Amino acid sequence: MGKKICKYVIEMRRSSNIEGVFVITDEELKAVESMGGSEVHYGEIAGKYSEVTCNLHKNDIEILSDKEEEIAFFERILPNGAGFKFKRYWFNTDRAHEAGWEEGYSTSYKNAQEALEDYSSYNNDVMKDAFIEGFNSGRGQYNATRTNQK
Repeated sequence: MGKKICKYVIEMRRSSNIEGVFVITDEELKAVESMGGSEVHYGEIAGKYSEVTCNLHKNDIEILSDKEEEIAFFERILPNGAGFKFKRYWFNTDRAHEAGWEEGYSTSYKNAQEALEDYSSYNNDVMKDAFIEGFNSGRGQYNATRTNQK
């Protein structure tokens, strides 16, 4: 699995930009691409009541280096990256699990694969398993509730 040092910047009109430099794996970069411009909610990262939301596109991520020795040095000096930590918002597996659970608890989909067709932002190598696990848990809860009602 390859890695890259990347930079991402959210340009803020009224305050200074929010940026971060971090290491991202090829798998995570591919996941960003498969999310296809999904909306990411960052919350109040620019101050109270700011509610920052942006569409995430792969081409918004600037690749600074893919050289192994530079990545190793960067990870040794700054293991958590520098600046704002975007990846925890991009790859929120808790949110993927909750979305899967909600859809699993509903009766509108036959299985998790069918649900993932409508929830394409979770249909990638980074978040897919959490969505499917949540779906199956929700489906199990739904079936247990129906059984107890009979």
